[in-house]
Amino acid sequence: MPSIHPSSEPSLKPSSIPSLSPSSYPSLVPSTIPTINPTKAPTGSPTASPTKAPTKAPTTSPTKAPTGSPTASPTESPTKAPTTSPTKAPTGSPTASPTESPTKAPTTSPTKAPTGSPTASPTESPTKAPTTSPTKAPTGSPTASPTEAPSLVSSSFPSIYPSMFPSKNPTNVPTFGDALVACSSNKCAIAEVAEGRATTEIVPVGSSHGVRCCTDSPLTGFVQAGGKCPNLWVTSRDANGRCVRGTTYFAGLAICEGLGARLCTVQENFNNCSKPAKCRLNNDKVWAAYGDDFPSTHPSQQPSQQPSLSLRPSIIKAVASCSSTKCVNAIVPPDIVTEIVPVDSSYGIRCCADSNLQGFLQAGVKCPGLWVTSRDNRGVCARTKTYSEGKAICEEHGARLCTVQENLDNCTKPAKCSLNIKKVWTSTLLSEV
Repeated sequence: MPSIHPSSEPSLKPSSIPSLSPSSYPSLVPSTIPTINPTKAPTGSPTASPTKAPTKAPTTSPTKAPTGSPTASPTESPTKAPTTSPTKAPTGSPTASPTESPTKAPTTSPTKAPTGSPTASPTESPTKAPTTSPTKAPTGSPTASPTEAPSLVSSSFPSIYPSMFPSKNPTNVPTFGDALVACSSNKCAIAEVAEGRATTEIVPVGSSHGVRCCTDSPLTGFVQAGGKCPNLWVTSRDANGRCVRGTTYFAGLAICEGLGARLCTVQENFNNCSKPAKCRLNNDKVWAAYGDDFPSTHPSQQPSQQPSLSLRPSIIKAVASCSSTKCVNAIVPPDIVTEIVPVDSSYGIRCCADSNLQGFLQAGVKCPGLWVTSRDNRGVCARTKTYSEGKAICEEHGARLCTVQENLDNCTKPAKCSLNIKKVWTSTLLSEV
């Protein structure tokens, strides 16, 4: 029979049947059947069956079956099956399956399985503040206010429509437009012309090209320019000494200005002034400044107050002449030994130099201090070139087109290339013919 009153200390072993009233402390080992009334504190291990009424505090481990009503606070670990009604507060960890009805507040962690069905519709309005990271797809509506700072990288999907209002402050540099690129050297110009391409182009400012920076004073990291520009220093490297072979126009401009320099002009590049900057750009086009001798690509918005003065007139015609007396003797009548012809006509070339250059030959007896060639820098005979192409080939050698008189004095005859009975381009001015 059980005692009428509980002992002051729990028994070491459970009685065969429970006591009528609970002990002050729980037994060390649970009884085989539950007590009629709950103990003041939970048992160390759960009973085989749940108590008829919930304990004031949850058990440290879940019961095998859920309680009839939820406990005041959630269990520390989830039950194997959900409660029939939601708890007042979410569980610390998600249940194995979702609850039949939603809780009043979300769980701190997601459930292992999704809800039975998606929400009926998306949110009615955008969030009050932007998300910390971009969504995988654009939002249906814009946020109430713009982000405080621009994103570090461009969006995967651009806006379909432009913004309704302009930005509060203008950007430091324009984000669209066109700029000039030009061959970085005479070598590049010859190659472009040979392929039927232009030596200069107007391209979008966002295109990628190399840079050539020029300065009128020696700066750290700059090298002395080519022979035609004795007071110029050049580089194709940034402040960290890295070659700039591909960048946008404004980035290239900023690199040069950051070094205390400027972009080299078209003519400086064509004159091989920037060639010592190298960086594997001597065959490529680079961002360039127009300079005083290059026309603008667009008319000015307002007329100039005074007419501009051209440093040199546009050349539309040039002088071609017989390359030797052998050619003169073959021409009938003799008055067409020398001609003024359009610059896009096709003739051979004779290049002359006052010093012995690689690939050049000693001139004829009447010109002892002259060396000549009719070949380009690859050693190929230049028999059919326009005036600009022929002039560029000679300048690439560091030479010039020979004059009418040098040709007629047989000074250029040793250059051969099957041109001794042909007319060739000359450097003689139209006014001298």
